[in-house]
Amino acid sequence: MEKARQHPALVPVWLALAVALGPATFVRADEPATEVERVTLASGLEAWLLDSRIEEGDGESGPVLRLRYVSEALGPDDDHAADMQALCEQQALPRIRALEPSPTHVVITLADRPVPFGEAAPDAFQIFESYQIDQDRCIWELF
Repeated sequence: MEKARQHPALVPVWLALAVALGPATFVRADEPATEVERVTLASGLEAWLLDSRIEEGDGESGPVLRLRYVSEALGPDDDHAADMQALCEQQALPRIRALEPSPTHVVITLADRPVPFGEAAPDAFQIFESYQIDQDRCIWELF
């Protein structure tokens, strides 16, 4: 397993995380922020950034940026497609511009409560969307 490298464009400091996803794959995750980054979603709901991480690609694709948000008011009765698209365009794209190599995909998670990464949480309502980055556009992908 490899250790994560610190990326100078994404200070504060990267935490080294070991991952058993396959050869030459590792994850970098920001340290928890001292201030909560809050955003207003397209639907008007408030959300906050739980964490962000970059996963190296599998050799066929470039790095993947994962952004995980929490909105306690999130529920299954509403359509959140516009919220997810806006999170990609307004939150992910600016981060991608600061990274080298630039991620080619983004995965956005929006949940009604904090869920530890990679853990099952059957009681949590979570939405996962994947986007391919094409120049300065987020193109939705079937996930």
